[in-house]
Amino acid sequence: MFPSRCGTCERLANFMIPFLRLLGFAVWSTREATIGFGKRYPEYWLNSRPHLVPTDNPDTHICLRAPNSEAVEAFHARALALGPGMIDFDGNKIESVTFPRSQG
Repeated sequence: MFPSRCGTCERLANFMIPFLRLLGFAVWSTREATIGFGKRYPEYWLNSRPHLVPTDNPDTHICLRAPNSEAVEAFHARALALGPGMIDFDGNKIESVTFPRSQG
């Protein structure tokens, strides 16, 4: 389980949902101040911090596991369409990765 702080969870969730769907994530839990995403259970949480002041470098780097290389490439292409790098509204850096099985 990994929590991510956000100024407004609903705004960040609406931004993140298309990216998370590419990786096989769905919304599993919605509460007043938190939203949980996952593949089979909530493993990535957005936690509301209404007084959070966004920063260009919050030192938060989130890496989400993708099911395959195609999902990583789709995630990356969608992020690049928004600008250089994947940085959300609150300055969190987000990426995806996969670990392909060896062919030998």
